[in-house]
Amino acid sequence: MAPFRPQKALRLAILMHEVLEQIEKTLAGLKDFQQASVERVVENFFSLDHSERVLVADEVGLGKTIVAKGVIAQLLRRQIDYSLEFCDAERTSQPFRVTYICSNLALANENRKKLAVFSDDVAKKYVREPTFGRLVELAAKERHVANGQLLEVCSLTPSTSFSLTNSDGNVWERYILFQCLMRHSTLQPWRPVLDRLMRSEVKPGTWHGQKHKFADAFELDKDLVEEFLRDIESDTSIPEELADWLEVTSCSYIDALEAIGRRLFGFLADESEETWNEFLSGVAGAASEISSASFYRLRSALRTKLAQTCARHIRADLFILDEFQRFDSLLDMSAESENALIAQEVFKRDNPGKILLLSATPFKALSRIEDDEVEASHQDELRHLLTFLMNSDQQRLSEYEAARKALLATILRLRDESFSVEDLSKEEKLRVERALTDFIARTERGQIGTNVDSVFKSERLDCAEYFSQSDIKSFAAMTLLADTVDQVSQARHTHQLMEFYKSAPWTLSFLGGYSFRDRLERNLKNYKVRSALGKSTLGWLPRERIANFGLNISKDAPNAKMRGLVNHILNDRVEELLWIPPSAPHYPLQGPFAVNSNFTKTLLFSAWAMVPRALSGLLSYEVERRLQKRNGSRPKYFVEDKKRSIPLIRLEGKNALTGWSLIYPSRVLASVSLVRVDATLEELVAHRSTQFEDMLKTLRQYESKGPEDHNWYAYASMLLDYIGGYSEALEDWQDWLQTEYANSADVGRRKHLDEIMNSLEQLLDGQKTLGKMPNDLADYLAWLSLAGPGVCALRMFSGLWDIRSSDQLKAAVTVAFGVLTLFNKPESIAVIEKQSGTGLKNSSQLSSAWKSRKILTYCAAGGFQAMIEEYGHLLKDSGLSAEETAERFAGVMGFQTSSVTFQYLGHADGQRRLTPLNASLRCHFAVPLGIQNATDDKQQIRVEHIRDGFNSPFKPFMLNSTSIGQEGLDFHWYCNRVVHWNLPTNPIDIEQREGRVNRYKSLVVRRRATEYVVSHGLALNQIDDSRDYWEALFSKIGRLSEKGTSDLTPYWHIPSGTTQIERLVPMMPMSREESRLDEALKILSLYRLAFGQPRQEELLGNLVRREFSVDEWEKVRSDLVINLAPLKQRIFRN
Repeated sequence: MAPFRPQKALRLAILMHEVLEQIEKTLAGLKDFQQASVERVVENFFSLDHSERVLVADEVGLGKTIVAKGVIAQLLRRQIDYSLEFCDAERTSQPFRVTYICSNLALANENRKKLAVFSDDVAKKYVREPTFGRLVELAAKERHVANGQLLEVCSLTPSTSFSLTNSDGNVWERYILFQCLMRHSTLQPWRPVLDRLMRSEVKPGTWHGQKHKFADAFELDKDLVEEFLRDIESDTSIPEELADWLEVTSCSYIDALEAIGRRLFGFLADESEETWNEFLSGVAGAASEISSASFYRLRSALRTKLAQTCARHIRADLFILDEFQRFDSLLDMSAESENALIAQEVFKRDNPGKILLLSATPFKALSRIEDDEVEASHQDELRHLLTFLMNSDQQRLSEYEAARKALLATILRLRDESFSVEDLSKEEKLRVERALTDFIARTERGQIGTNVDSVFKSERLDCAEYFSQSDIKSFAAMTLLADTVDQVSQARHTHQLMEFYKSAPWTLSFLGGYSFRDRLERNLKNYKVRSALGKSTLGWLPRERIANFGLNISKDAPNAKMRGLVNHILNDRVEELLWIPPSAPHYPLQGPFAVNSNFTKTLLFSAWAMVPRALSGLLSYEVERRLQKRNGSRPKYFVEDKKRSIPLIRLEGKNALTGWSLIYPSRVLASVSLVRVDATLEELVAHRSTQFEDMLKTLRQYESKGPEDHNWYAYASMLLDYIGGYSEALEDWQDWLQTEYANSADVGRRKHLDEIMNSLEQLLDGQKTLGKMPNDLADYLAWLSLAGPGVCALRMFSGLWDIRSSDQLKAAVTVAFGVLTLFNKPESIAVIEKQSGTGLKNSSQLSSAWKSRKILTYCAAGGFQAMIEEYGHLLKDSGLSAEETAERFAGVMGFQTSSVTFQYLGHADGQRRLTPLNASLRCHFAVPLGIQNATDDKQQIRVEHIRDGFNSPFKPFMLNSTSIGQEGLDFHWYCNRVVHWNLPTNPIDIEQREGRVNRYKSLVVRRRATEYVVSHGLALNQIDDSRDYWEALFSKIGRLSEKGTSDLTPYWHIPSGTTQIERLVPMMPMSREESRLDEALKILSLYRLAFGQPRQEELLGNLVRREFSVDEWEKVRSDLVINLAPLKQRIFRN
């Protein structure tokens, strides 16, 4: 160790001061139960003889990623403290590396930023950009890496780094592989052939781009490459068909590559842009002797070999495996699957680094008897996990097993009617906890909070009143066709079709992807099928009635569940909402927002893939139908979006200048404060109008006589800013827009901008005046100050973020443009048409001022300012910058309408007989999540976009899914209704589904927060409105709430309040759903008793039959339920 030098120590201490401040800030931001988990994990990591493997299994929604961030901060602080104590700068010369492994790239990219400890500009200084995102990339090192960086968070996904043989890699991986091969002297003479082989189907330009990228910044890891080349020199497992083509046996990969080079070298043409397949087809006889797939398999095999070598060289101070149960083969140190073999290279080394596992469901929480017979049981999965966590330490495993059996014996005694609950002891439970506490930390709401189950409200949607003859006729039509198809195809699907019928109306129209549809298509020429098809029209969605909006889903759908759902969700003018009403409005809302102040988004789960498609399309259609005119000619449904309507607001064209007032973020208008008061909207407008009447007197110098000049609506707020001392802000706005549209193809918008710039310059120089001010100009400015998109966005950004004035302005304008995109959607225009009673098909004939005022009055009625402040707070709290927040606003307001395909009976190509034809339904109010098990990164990113839209106040208002899975997606910001369209077979799935909306600062928490302050005598207008209202509100509740409780209150749970999470279960007449729901809820209250035990369903069934009192059940849970919450154990120790 280097000798101690005071000056060196002082320099190091000064350097680390800012870093330690940031680390302390991160740790201070943890809630008490998260801090307890962090302390537990770090303590275990450094315990003597510990495996350095710990699982954080906190209940869904309690912030496992935040705990992981705290663990990183603590470990980084330990490393820095060591450097300071021993004056060892080398200790921090290499960044603390975290390798984060999760199920998909979208999640990896999102959480990698959350884990980075440092924030904003400090992160740029101390956090290194990840040096790899795939294992193969470890073979190429960056030559020049900035010094002083302390943390690096790299991410891997199983599909890109562990499951390799199904892919030959992306172009960068193949170029690295090519460079590695070129380090072998035997292969260098055949460089042109191997270059073409590795380029595969990539265009030459793209391949050359990789070449320049490598040459400019990278070099190969010499030791790693030499090890890889030694491996493929001795490995003779090349594809058999390739060996046959090369006419070799027992051939190594190096020999095979050399033989390929020799055989094909003479066929290469200089500077050819042929792909590998094109080149191969031109080689005499090659295309007929061997397929390109053989070379694909060769590339895949070489990539796998290189990845295995890289896995042996990966260095990480901490591995984080998030939701690892989705790729649990990585934990099997004895398996021989490809995933497991590569993972073994990482985790089986002498010192692989510390391993932190994250999952709310690391194993089946409850397995049923029939499940246990065909797949791993709860007990099997737990044992498998403990073997990994304890690194196969048989002594520890035996201690746990003995404790578990002792606890089981006590639980079994409860079956005996003569056994008294009073005789129970905690001793067996505590033995199990002691055996597990070194390896598992699990916090649940019920363990650290009070009355947590009161937030749920079970509501049975009785569908008996909606049942009608049309349901029976539809089922009869479907059955007739199904029986006929079954008869001619010799198959039976009667039971399945009954489930389909109960799940969606017009079932036959939505069976795409099911075997029944395929068999129907194959037998359409059969005369029996054709005859049955003609008699089955009631089972198909009638396109002709959709076409003219003549089909009323709430009355005409031949499915009682569907009619019940529509009438439950779409009431009280819900179709007129463009966003969820704010939880804490500044004044009483109006119009549809007033009657829907408690409106919530809906998350629906079904067991059948057809249901999300059917419900999303039909509900969205019904919303459109309700927005149509009640009399006169109706528009047609099946038209292209661009023909459905023309934009409501344009920023180009004649008389369109007023629209720019909605975009302009006026400092003067934003400075007119908006606080939560008891005044009505009309009173606020009247008061502000008087204020602006006085302000407008300062602008008389720009007015001339003559008729009213509507350009005043556009220029007034800009001139007020200039007169009011904000000329620099006005110039910033002009400069930014000019830059944004400098190269834009939007000629009309550029022309308008030029007109605004020139007119302002002439007005301010006294070279030009405007006409007479409109009589309602002060009134217009009052509405603009209350609900103008640009003004409100500026007010939000200046309150939430401490950033430069110019950055506030840019962010505000981005949001304002997003608002125009929202109002220019056909569905939004239909809302304005319905409310105004004016058709906007020819909106060009309506003045820009009229249309702008309609937008302003709508925004004001819906509490636009409070709405964006609430959403802005959530985005900032999730770690987004002001710029990222503005982009998210624009993205979700521009959420693209999707579509689902349905089939209807029609006449194809003039044929007389009916046949199934395809058509589409638009999805905007409701959308299907779909592709839950997708491994393709583009599909995963699509899921993330849907999640972003659903987690915003804007549409979609309903998300329909078969299963969310365990990928960590949450949907809680604007949803407190979960519909169980089909009850799951495993009751735990109910808890998992509802956990998606019961999370940090969820909608139910925010609405209860506003109730809480009122019930405690604190009016909402007493909360500081000048900065972050919601941060101040939660802080106030935290101070008012009962002392001694955990930080679960108020951020995750507020015990009092009327707002609840609605558990909606549609009940069909004479169905078993009602008894199944009661049984499921009973099991949910008890299943934790069966933790770690075999035959859980049978064990719980015996307990459910005991008629214990409420107090007795409470003692049973207290004495027998395993509690691994670090916070409770810390309190107990203290």
